[in-house]
Amino acid sequence: MSLHSEINHANALQVGHLLADLLQASPAEMHLHFDEVSRLATAAASLLFPLMTAAYVRDTSIIIHRADPVLRGKLHELGLDRRLTYEDDPA
Repeated sequence: MSLHSEINHANALQVGHLLADLLQASPAEMHLHFDEVSRLATAAASLLFPLMTAAYVRDTSIIIHRADPVLRGKLHELGLDRRLTYEDDPA
């Protein structure tokens, strides 16, 4: 899944629920690409909490691609990176 544009507090929760809905089929992995996202750091929790809950229930791994250092720092600060895998260098 490649995310685009700005993800902010106004749309992050909705996007998170839409992503969580994609896990209905219980895939083994979900890959999220952040290289086209212009801003996310402060909305990371709203986006990822519903997705990570669904992933945990379905035993789906979330793999992050091209997250910039600010986003990685926010994920670490929130403790979310304990359940995430990074597969490449920051954007």
